[in-house]
Amino acid sequence: SSTSFSEEELKQLIELKNDINQLSFNFGQLSINKIKLEKTENQLTKQLESLENKEKTLAKRLSDKYGKGSIDLETGTFTPIQ
Repeated sequence: SSTSFSEEELKQLIELKNDINQLSFNFGQLSINKIKLEKTENQLTKQLESLENKEKTLAKRLSDKYGKGSIDLETGTFTPIQ
């Protein structure tokens, strides 16, 4: 013999199932966002490495040409280290 749940109990079960489904969907969205964020982080890391390499190359070229010193980017003047 089967027993039926009350209308309120059935409503609670359906709400719980819907909440679990929504939570599962949210976890899926979070996973997608993490993947996108990781991809963006990797792209930015590559850009950083590229800029660091450019900086090293330029610093060496300027150091070879002018010696060691400091550059004032506002005025474009170079002050050698004494």
